[in-house]
Amino acid sequence: NRALALVRYGAALRQQSKLDESGKALSEAVDVLAKLRSGGDRSEATTIGLGLGLTSQARVAGSQNKRADERALAMQSVDVLKPLMAGPNPSVPLRRTYGLAMTYLGFSQANTEEEEAAEWLVLDTARDLLAEAEEEAVVVVAVGSPDGEEQDGHEVEAGEAGGPGGAGDAVGGDGEGVGEQVPTVAEDE
Repeated sequence: NRALALVRYGAALRQQSKLDESGKALSEAVDVLAKLRSGGDRSEATTIGLGLGLTSQARVAGSQNKRADERALAMQSVDVLKPLMAGPNPSVPLRRTYGLAMTYLGFSQANTEEEEAAEWLVLDTARDLLAEAEEEAVVVVAVGSPDGEEQDGHEVEAGEAGGPGGAGDAVGGDGEGVGEQVPTVAEDE
């Protein structure tokens, strides 16, 4: 847990341009997470933490104009996450992390002006992964007005709505046609 917190802390320090402090926190976190993985821990949490840590280290290297280190770390991050992505039904957090890692790898490739076709393929893949993960993470529940027009929308986590085809859809199906049954009130009354 400490290593995962250090990854977040290091990423936050990088956002604040505290690159030396960020590098130290991320180095410690990545070392701990890499040792866990080499010791046999293949859990999703450890893998995601290591992937985020490596991506954050790549971002620090990029901010320090260390392009070779940036590229190597970005590629390592993608490589760490790739085996879990190849499994059946990768989770939304895993797809988000992989999408972020792929996005940064694409930008790293663009910064070094190499492999132009590969960079766009990586960025397109990352965009698609992130969009797909977001579609599954959020369901918009529409609240209709009496005239049947959509009036408002509320976002809920997919689990709350039962996911596609789940309880949220069942409730929505039961409510179809309610707008036509509600009497309208004349505006001049």
